[in-house]
Amino acid sequence: MGSLGAEEGESACLRKVEAAILLGDSDAALHLIEHIKTQPWSDNEAVALFRLQVQALALKRDSGLLWQFWQGSSKELQADSAILEEIAWVHLREGIHSGSIQQKQEAITAAAATQHKNAIPILIAGLRSPSIAVRLHALTQVQRYPDDAIRKEVLQMLQDERHPGVRLSILQVIASLKMSEAVEDLYEILLSQETLREEKFRALLAYVEVCDHVSPKQLEGLLSGKDYTLSMLGCE
Repeated sequence: MGSLGAEEGESACLRKVEAAILLGDSDAALHLIEHIKTQPWSDNEAVALFRLQVQALALKRDSGLLWQFWQGSSKELQADSAILEEIAWVHLREGIHSGSIQQKQEAITAAAATQHKNAIPILIAGLRSPSIAVRLHALTQVQRYPDDAIRKEVLQMLQDERHPGVRLSILQVIASLKMSEAVEDLYEILLSQETLREEKFRALLAYVEVCDHVSPKQLEGLLSGKDYTLSMLGCE
């Protein structure tokens, strides 16, 4: 292992580290780095190796360990924006998995503000939180993310969520993102006798927002319903 860099070449070594990181194996990546970091690297390769070490440490979700590593580096590396960004993402990932509702909400807000793909796992974690307050907050932030993974999660929430207030927020997100894939679920909500009136009203607004046309079968259902508002929608 000690001659790994000399035998395979620097680029091959870096690719091995990258592969370990992609697999989420922090220990394997750091083990590889430990054996190749003493090899003679060009300035660009040294920076690339340092960034990979930061990414490998980031997988451990330990901002203290990562911060300590960063402080022990050169001033040039400390000024690297990509490295600072990775450290910031570690803090946000720690925040969403903390035991504090406030920290979770702050992580969600900060992640959403970046409009970066790295924010998506944090937002999804917020949507899946056992805390009603966190789920509600996450729903207010995902309205700017028309990502497929977010849309799929929101649709699943519509089917699984039981809290009335959260359900109202879900319907608002569906309308905001114009989620046409939710049409059938919205239709079932509108016709269900168990749906609360406020939820039915929100579902109606969402239905109008996302539905380009109403099938004959759906039209018949709306017209035959006992709800006056729904019958009026069918007539229109």
